[in-house]
Amino acid sequence: MRRWVNFLPFAFWCYLAFNLFNLQILKHQSYSIRAKNQHEQKVRLVARRGNIYDRNGRPLAVSIKAYSIYAVTKYVRNLNQTAMKLAQLGLGPYRELVRKLKTKRFFWVKMKVDKELATKVKELHLPGIGVVDDYLRFYPQKRYLKDLIGNVSSDNRGLSGLEFQFDSILKGRDGFAVFQKKPSGRGYPYPHYPMLEPECGGDLYLTLDLDLQILLYETLSRAVDRYRADRAAGVIIEPGTGKVLALVNINGDRCHNSVISDEFEPGSTFKIVTLAAALIEGHRLDEIVDVSGGRLKVGGHLIHDFRDYGRLDLKGVFVHSSNVGAVKIGRRVRREIFFQTARALGFGNLTGIHLPGEAKGKIYRPREMKRLRYANNCFGQGVTVTLLQLTNAYAAIAASGKLYRPYVVARIVGGETRYTFRPFLIRRSLTPEICHQISEVLAAVVEEGTGRRARNRLIKICGKTGTAQKAGPGGYLPGRIITTFVGYFPKQEPDYVIGIMLDEPKQGSWASQITAPVFGEIVAGMAKIPGMVGDSYAYAQ
Repeated sequence: MRRWVNFLPFAFWCYLAFNLFNLQILKHQSYSIRAKNQHEQKVRLVARRGNIYDRNGRPLAVSIKAYSIYAVTKYVRNLNQTAMKLAQLGLGPYRELVRKLKTKRFFWVKMKVDKELATKVKELHLPGIGVVDDYLRFYPQKRYLKDLIGNVSSDNRGLSGLEFQFDSILKGRDGFAVFQKKPSGRGYPYPHYPMLEPECGGDLYLTLDLDLQILLYETLSRAVDRYRADRAAGVIIEPGTGKVLALVNINGDRCHNSVISDEFEPGSTFKIVTLAAALIEGHRLDEIVDVSGGRLKVGGHLIHDFRDYGRLDLKGVFVHSSNVGAVKIGRRVRREIFFQTARALGFGNLTGIHLPGEAKGKIYRPREMKRLRYANNCFGQGVTVTLLQLTNAYAAIAASGKLYRPYVVARIVGGETRYTFRPFLIRRSLTPEICHQISEVLAAVVEEGTGRRARNRLIKICGKTGTAQKAGPGGYLPGRIITTFVGYFPKQEPDYVIGIMLDEPKQGSWASQITAPVFGEIVAGMAKIPGMVGDSYAYAQ
């Protein structure tokens, strides 16, 4: 018995020593972290997201100082009273706040609030309720640019458009600060505690001109109403550089960049490929093509013109947009040359623009071009393009055959980081001589052909109309069309290339009646903007 009495104190001290060793040595780090968390609070310091400007420095997307309110429920003392006071400030329904305070460890009461509301919350001194600095993304010209600029999530991450594509540059780097906790759970700065200042995101300066963007948007919006179209799209490019000066999508409430993402059959605007291929093969603009009757049967299918044009020269075939003539000219061109010309102008490939969701369209290789398919391709049926591709192909012709990669970001500026995007020449697609001949034809289209309603009496315009049936799963859809017009001006040393598209207009049947006059409106509007087209091209009423 005495042995046990002597042993028990020894066992007790051994047990105590073991526990002290376990707590202070083996589990020191774990308990140290837990103790630290009880007395310290790490708070994220939100970086200001970079702004986006047009080419003249006008803001298109900016970050405005805001505040976010959070709840750490384990520090909330009076749950019902806290919920009531927050509800009285309009921060949520009382019952919903009670539910969250009971079931969640942490939640955002409300994000992106103004300074006045944040101050009111701070003055309540509610245990467990805190306010942190934040930023609200604001788009001053959202109506005109929502599809291009895109948007961000509640935590300022890019979700679409340029906000998504350049998120890594715009978002910056968040910092943090460590605060000492009061018994109430609120934090306060403490000397020598670690802190990392946030690094602001870089700013984007675009190639876009806000005046042109608004003009293009408003003109296409009126056209959608006037012709009762489902939607519309348009783009303006500077030939010789590839700068995108305006890019518009009229999709109702739908956020979608049709200019780069939607593929469609271009119709007669694609005939520049047939014309260019014929000129490459050595054919002349004064060659005669017999289109008498206005009908041509190919592989059991009938191809027809708007009317019987009789005999036309090669130039006249394109001026009057004869489908029969385009097919007959195509028969004089090797299919390999037709395919190579289409590829050289950028069809069937991505343009490489720095925007998400670009489609590349579809053109067929020579071995895939059976008799009927090739005939259809010669007048723009059976191939698919995007409006950006189509407009960029015309930009190559306007630039004497130089095909440039289109781009929308001119430069990035942020802290020590500065980067300027330069024009990128993809290839020389056609010779200057061939481009000059095509320009002569396109100028005649506007002066005396299907594009007459696009004319401007002081500005020489080159352009082409396009009317195409819409294709469905079972074939072409009766009465449903897409109308396009692509053109550039002035004819000598063009400054602008404009491509527009109206989808399923219910008023009018041809691009000559629909998109040609809309193009003319855009040119007239541009001439009224000071300094846009130069004094020698001033528009007269």
